Amino acid sequence: MTVPAPDGALLRETTRYELIALLDSVSGRKTLALQPALAALLDLVADRALLKEHGVEDIVYLSEKDPLSHDGHAVVYLCRPEQAVMQLLARHVHERARVVARPGRGAAAAAAAAGLRVVGVVPRFTEACKATLTELGVIRDLAVHELHMDLFRMEADCWSMERPDFFQRLYVDEDVGGLFDVAQALVKIQTIYGLVPKILYKGLFAREVAQRVVKMSRSLQKPYDDPLSGNAHFPLDSAFDSMIILDRSVDMVTPLVTQLTYEGLLDAHYGIHCGAIKVHGLDPPSGSAAARPAPPPRPPATSGSAGPSPGTTPAHGGYRTSQAAMLPKPKHVPLNADDRLYGQLRDMNFTAVAHVLNQIAKRIQENYDKRHAAKTVSELKAFVGTLGGLQAQSQSLTVHTHLAEQVMRRTTSVAFQRALEQQQHLLSGIHIDDVMLFVHELIGRQAPLDQVLRFLCLVSLVDHSIRPKAYEQLHHRIVLAYGYQHIVTLRALWRVGLFRSTDALPFVATTYNAYSRFGDTVTAHVGAAADAEASVGPPTTIQDLLAAPRRSPVPVGDRPQFKELRRRFALIVDEVDEANPADISYVFSGYAPLSIRLVQAAFTATPPKADPAGGLLGAAAAEGSVVAAAAGMAVGVVGAAATGVNNLVSGVSGGGSSARPRFVGQCAVPHIAAAEDAAAATAGSHGDAAADGREGAAAASDSTAAARRSQSRLSDVADPSWDACRDDVDLAPGPKCGELAQACPGLELTQSCARPKRTLVVFVGGATWTELSALRLLNTQERMMAASPARLGGLAAVLQPEIVRQFTAVTTGMINSETMLRAFMPPSERGGLGEHGHP
Repeated sequence: MTVPAPDGALLRETTRYELIALLDSVSGRKTLALQPALAALLDLVADRALLKEHGVEDIVYLSEKDPLSHDGHAVVYLCRPEQAVMQLLARHVHERARVVARPGRGAAAAAAAAGLRVVGVVPRFTEACKATLTELGVIRDLAVHELHMDLFRMEADCWSMERPDFFQRLYVDEDVGGLFDVAQALVKIQTIYGLVPKILYKGLFAREVAQRVVKMSRSLQKPYDDPLSGNAHFPLDSAFDSMIILDRSVDMVTPLVTQLTYEGLLDAHYGIHCGAIKVHGLDPPSGSAAARPAPPPRPPATSGSAGPSPGTTPAHGGYRTSQAAMLPKPKHVPLNADDRLYGQLRDMNFTAVAHVLNQIAKRIQENYDKRHAAKTVSELKAFVGTLGGLQAQSQSLTVHTHLAEQVMRRTTSVAFQRALEQQQHLLSGIHIDDVMLFVHELIGRQAPLDQVLRFLCLVSLVDHSIRPKAYEQLHHRIVLAYGYQHIVTLRALWRVGLFRSTDALPFVATTYNAYSRFGDTVTAHVGAAADAEASVGPPTTIQDLLAAPRRSPVPVGDRPQFKELRRRFALIVDEVDEANPADISYVFSGYAPLSIRLVQAAFTATPPKADPAGGLLGAAAAEGSVVAAAAGMAVGVVGAAATGVNNLVSGVSGGGSSARPRFVGQCAVPHIAAAEDAAAATAGSHGDAAADGREGAAAASDSTAAARRSQSRLSDVADPSWDACRDDVDLAPGPKCGELAQACPGLELTQSCARPKRTLVVFVGGATWTELSALRLLNTQERMMAASPARLGGLAAVLQPEIVRQFTAVTTGMINSETMLRAFMPPSERGGLGEHGHP
């Protein structure tokens, strides 16, 4: 049995088949009642025409109003396994029972009015939900099915569970039930694409998922299966030879760092949800991809929310929104590789986007101008044949020109540039005092709270230099400026280990003096909420975490290991070429995400050993490139072919005074000599930072060389393993790394060394768009190596050019600093951040 191409197409078809099977289980016409959070996900599986073909007459939001019509149409619910939703379903049943029981109804009329209710629970029907329906006495009135819409194909190389609340449930609520869903999704992948022989994991939750995957896979295998005919549940062959499972707690720094790719900045500015964004002020020509009807706005993702107020009725594919929506509706812009221009721009550092847009605009203009050279009928016919493609390119260019201009207004602002400068200092380990002053300045002018917390968490994770007195002062100022309800926020951050002082005291003991200033009521409330809190180490098993829920799942010792990790994994790289990147650090203009470095280390015979701890982001020789690009950016808007091509529209100038710092790759980078002087000046209070700055300046070239060597050696190890760098990998937060093996009868008989090697990279807790861009760079470099080994160095010449490593990302959802920090806030505060988040 040959496995299908691992592009996720069959994964989508499998999910679609399950949905159709659920709909076909109900004969006749039916109403589909959607929980609002699932509306956008349904778009990824089926369109309106397919639903109508299978009897769906109407689609409504799940709300207090009973969706069952008076003529007895059946209703099919699609919902999450949440207690509030189960209670809502019970109210629907009880309300209909009162209607049916009215005097004077005949038996036939009563049966018709009762109707049929089918519930599809996504992704599984939990025991807690079953107990709730049983207790409410409606379990027999509902036909409950599990609908395994647990994994969605976002791109050929990116599959997501699209669970934006997964991080909150796992790290804040300490609900580990979602780990079963992750394991179930990975087993589902294996049933389609074959067993994965080798699984590497790092992190507490990653280990639990890996163990569950192996256990669940073994339970599906039968000992009497014929090794030559395949397994009853798994294909004989396997499309993936390895799987790397990473816990989000292994690398908490990367989600807090400002994303600098085009896709990452779009996510920060608009918020990408289910592969699309909503844009105001965009009016593309009719017929374009961006002009298609938009799905209804997604309501706030609050736990237990069953839906919006009654009266909001979506018609899937052409939604009917509330009558009160009189304001201009935002345009629904899908972001995926179907748009070839977006596929070209998405992974670029934003500094290179303007040049590409300019070049494409010129190319489209030249193609339109070819109509003037057409003299014969055949030449005119050939031009008309290309007209449709030119119009599609023009419309796509219009959309992305608008988006780039909006993002540029953000990135060229003084606030964004200053924040990037302080972030660069922090990651490089220099000017920490200036960073803390910047944080106090943000609090003083009441900047969005998530921006303040982002810097505090970075200081705590990267430098670990917040003394108890400063910690108490920061608590006091934050609660005074943003409200005492954020005591809950600060305590949640402490429990996870994102914001702590240099001591190891319990949260209440550390902040008692700060809370005592707010009076006895607040102090007593906090004390009662954490009276059993103790200073204990992190749990080493899931059982430990459940037994002591106040423990931090993130190991936070007396001194975090980021400085050592920065040195050993070359996380700071000098001389970054954002236009033609050779290292994954380009996604942050000099900072390489630790998570992707761990992936590289698994396929590298000798891990990079460099000392870039104080290295500076970007290349000093390229300083000023962002300001120059912003001032001279020309982005074109090409109109319809009937009216010709409009002139290029110049971008927004981002000029600044000469006193402002020089910028490289969207990040303020002073000269190396200036960095050394600044680090030496702060040696009294930050000796480590000064040493890091001096060592980083001396080893800048070494860090760049090490990063390039790690790229060129990526395919040295065909069999992934961390054995060569186990001590380095174990420095990352969490329990020690490990690996598991899965054996399937006959699998070794079909292994082919000549085919591409594929690895699943699983992110438990969410992934950032920049991490996906970094993985795609590894894919690109592997293809280059296969085509021309000499291009990546002499070492590649001795490799087998047919062995190409390809990576596919699987994540519980997409995450950025805003969504990550919002998870720690009280539910009433999670929607009260800035309009577009933070820089």
